[in-house]
Amino acid sequence: MIELQGIAVRLRLHGRSHQVFDGLDLRIPPRVSVGVVGAPGSGRSTFIRLLAGVVRPEHGRVLRSCRVSWPLGRASGFNALLSGRVNARFMCRLEGFDEDLAERLDWMRDFGELGDWFDQPYGVWPMAVRQRFQLALALAFEFDVYLSDGIHALGKGAFRARATTAIREIARHRALVLASDNLRALRELCQAGIWLHDGQATWFDDIHDALRAHHHSRRLHLP
Repeated sequence: MIELQGIAVRLRLHGRSHQVFDGLDLRIPPRVSVGVVGAPGSGRSTFIRLLAGVVRPEHGRVLRSCRVSWPLGRASGFNALLSGRVNARFMCRLEGFDEDLAERLDWMRDFGELGDWFDQPYGVWPMAVRQRFQLALALAFEFDVYLSDGIHALGKGAFRARATTAIREIARHRALVLASDNLRALRELCQAGIWLHDGQATWFDDIHDALRAHHHSRRLHLP
C-alpha cells in the first residue's frame, strides 16, 4: 500500500512558483492497477515522481509498505564513465536483488536489445538505447508497484511490442500506476483511477468513473 498524508508540493515553472498539490491525502491499495488523469498542469508527472521518491514534498509524507519502482524508462543516477553492465550490477545490489545476478544482467541485455552497448560507457549511448536499458532494468526487478509516466517511454518496433506485453503482465499480476492521456491504454491496463484537480486527488474504484469526472471537468472549463 502507498499512503499520501497532507502532501504539499510547490514547483517553479517559467520563473514562477506553482502550487501543484496542497494538503493532498490519498491511499492506494495493494495489487490494484491505477490510471492517473488530470488536465495539463494538474501534476500527473509530479505525482508519479512523488510516489517514486524523486520529488520531495514541502509538507506531508509518503508512506510505502511495498517495493515501488522508479518511473519506467526514466531512471537516473547512472555513472556515465561506467558500462551499462556495471551500472546495472550496482542498481541490482542497491535494490537488494543479489540473487541470480548474472542471469538478470543477461536478461536485461537481451530484452533491451543492448548488444555491444551493454559493455560500453553509459555516457556514449544514444538516447534510444538509454531508454531501452532503463526500462529493461526496471522490468528485471520484482517490484510490487511499477510507475509509468505515459507509454511513450516504451520505445519503438519489436522492443515496444515486447515492452507492452510486459506492462500488460504487470498490470494483471502486480500493480501499475500509469499517468497518461491515452484513453485506450488507461482502459486496458487499469482497474481504478485517480483524478488530479485543484491541488487534490480523487480516488475512483473504476477507471471509467475517473475518466468521466475528468472529461466532465474539461467540458465545464472550455471557453
